Amino acid sequence: MVAKSKKPRSQTSTPTKAELLFKVGKDIPKWYSLDISSPSKTNKEKYDK
Repeated sequence: MVAKSKKPRSQTSTPTKAELLFKVGKDIPKWYSLDISSPSKTNKEKYDK
């Protein structure tokens, strides 16, 4: 019984990790775009001045 209960737990834990990675992966591009856009704006402002 214990061995059977452990197997499904490991199987259920893998998809949850994959889902978290997908969620994080989707959030990372947003942060990268914000980081890239903010310095580019400051550079443009400096050039405009």
